[in-house]
Amino acid sequence: MAQKLPQRIQELEAFVCLNDVPVTPPFRRHKLQGTFENYFAININEQYRLLFQQKSRNNIITNLKEIKEIEIIEVSKHYEKGK
Repeated sequence: MAQKLPQRIQELEAFVCLNDVPVTPPFRRHKLQGTFENYFAININEQYRLLFQQKSRNNIITNLKEIKEIEIIEVSKHYEKGK
């Protein structure tokens, strides 16, 4: 995990926009729902994921090609038992 997280952040920085981040593994970019409806996540590994949102939240952008800056919110163990 300690090696994979910085690698995944570097990979994210290499993409021009959020639309360029693959929806297929290993990234598996997906939009969250419910409480986190304006958040996105990507896989770090099989257990952990990186949650983020567009940096400027004054104007929520729906076109992923226009989202060029993100803010990382948290790293979570999404499939931990008891959640």
